[in-house]
Amino acid sequence: MFKIIAVDDSETSLAKLKSSIDPTRFEIVATGKDGSELIDLYKKHHPHIVILDIIMEHDGIKALEQLIELSPRILVIMVSSLGEESKIKKAFDLGAAGYVVKPYDKEKLEIVLEAAIKQKKRRSNS
Repeated sequence: MFKIIAVDDSETSLAKLKSSIDPTRFEIVATGKDGSELIDLYKKHHPHIVILDIIMEHDGIKALEQLIELSPRILVIMVSSLGEESKIKKAFDLGAAGYVVKPYDKEKLEIVLEAAIKQKKRRSNS
């Protein structure tokens, strides 16, 4: 079972995320409302995957930078309802493993999660 932390300022988005993941493979162990909570949540729960909103108070990109500095191999999936092309590119440059557009689509989310897990396995084997 893969442990997930999800950080998003929208309760509606967090609820949709929870209903969109496969509970036999993934467990959301903690949620946060802005990027300032991410590091403490990470240290407490040691997740396999972080799902992080780009646009929120305490910017998601800034939170990603701090997390990657702490744990360079963590799988981070960035999410946004807006087409923030420059921020998405920056997130990938920093080490994000994937990107999903809100509202969550169960199939697309599953594809991005599986691709991130495969990417991590390839990194571990090299």
